[in-house]
Order: sequence, then structure tokens, then C-alpha cells
Amino acid sequence: MAPALAALRESSLKRILAYSSVNHLGYCLLGVVVAARAGQETAAAAAALSGVVLQLFNHGIIAALLFGLVARWEVRMGSDDLRRAGGLRAVAPVYSGLMGVAVFASLGLPGLGGFVGEFLVFRGAFAVAPWATALALVGLLATAFFLVGLYQRAFAGPAGPGTAGFRDLSAAETAWMLPGVGLVVLLGFLPGLLLDWTNPWVRELARVLGMT
Repeated sequence: MAPALAALRESSLKRILAYSSVNHLGYCLLGVVVAARAGQETAAAAAALSGVVLQLFNHGIIAALLFGLVARWEVRMGSDDLRRAGGLRAVAPVYSGLMGVAVFASLGLPGLGGFVGEFLVFRGAFAVAPWATALALVGLLATAFFLVGLYQRAFAGPAGPGTAGFRDLSAAETAWMLPGVGLVVLLGFLPGLLLDWTNPWVRELARVLGMT
């Protein structure tokens, strides 16, 4: 929760996304701890561990996509200062659309890759540590608040001082980003493509943890 609260005070886009990454990996830590303390609650442990695996994989894709887009932002604006932006959706619709997919995937919007992993972690955690899970949900709400605020400040509203010279993504830059976007959407709708492969050893690990 602390990284999410720290991000609310930042204007550096890279720092905001770095705090967001730390916050999301905190949910993975919650899932691992819950699985280790689940005892005979092997179903809860399996759900939490499956969520951790899916979250780690999806977070790697989403973070790479976000920081790749931030790199393009810095090249165009000469800074990652969020205060220089505003109204980018009007001048760079392709960039804005891809950033929107990445931001909302990081937020955990249903239908995108970030949702299912977090859902499974919280599903398993509620059965074992409801109070700790409720506290983690406060961090989830803070994450939603600052990510939606980031997108609103940068891409909606009045134009900022760095907006006028902001070029949209070229065809080559768009092509580099599309595989990541495709994976985020694909695993949002078909998480079983990864879970069917990882679930057998996750169930075995949950069983072993329940015996210790």
C-alpha cells in the first residue's frame, strides 16, 4: 500500500510507474505468504499461487509496454514530467490508445491481463488472511486512483506546454508495441493458455505446503 500512496505525490511518470510496479509485486508477496500459511487450505493456496504466477508473467509484459511508451514520451517531450502534458489524446491518438490499454491493464481492468492474476491472489488470500487482504485492497484502490488520475491529466483536459510538439507513434514504433498489447488482451480473455500449463505443479506445491 505504501508505494501506491507515494505515487500519489509524484509528477515523474517513470517514478509513478515504478511505484505501481512495486505495489503490484506486493500482491505477489501476499500470495506467496498466504500459500505458505494456508495449512490444509490447499485450494486457497493453489488459487493464490496460480494468481502469483499469472501476475508475474502479465506484470512483466505490462511493465515492459508501459516503460517502452514512457521512453517514447521522454524522446518527444525531453522530460517525463507529467505536468508538461495534457490533451495528448487529440494530437497523438495511437499513442494515447496504446497507453490506455497498458494503464488499464496495470490497473486490473477485467478483460485485460492484469485482472485474473490479482483476482486469484485475493481469492486465495481472503480464505486464509482476510484482514491482511482487506488492507491490501486499500492499496488496490489507491493504485486505481493514481493510474486513472495519470491518464486523465496527460491525455484529457487542456493542452500542456509539451503537447504541441508531441508526435504520434510511427508505424515502426506501433509495430513494436502491438505484440505486448496483443498478449495483454489475449491473456485477459484466455488466461487458461498459461494456467493450464502451470497449474499441475502449482497444485503439487500447494499440497506440499499444506503438509508442512
